Amino acid sequence: PTRLDQAIRGAQPQANGQNLIWGWLQVADQALSQSARAAKQDPPQEAFVEKYSDLFFEARLRAAEARLAAAQLASGESRTLQLKTVRQTIATLKQLYPDLGGPRWESEFARVAKEAEQ
Repeated sequence: PTRLDQAIRGAQPQANGQNLIWGWLQVADQALSQSARAAKQDPPQEAFVEKYSDLFFEARLRAAEARLAAAQLASGESRTLQLKTVRQTIATLKQLYPDLGGPRWESEFARVAKEAEQ
């Protein structure tokens, strides 16, 4: 479970408060930032927007999968909390991005959500 949490959040905190090794959430944040930056350029850099948007959804999916794997290793209240977090994360992402990055990512998020429900 510790390694899965590190995959999600990152590892090896430095003196500046940043992790030396990024987790999936940091990758997602950076991808979202780069996508927004590319969209604001004149003219918008559509290829970069698409690339970083795709990376954002993949990173968020991988974080949800790691959380699901942690839940499968846990038991009792910890397992319940992990599964609830997976479901809430996907639901919140769907509120912010109704298409969840398109058909490819939407089906993957649906798969993870279904596994979390079972």
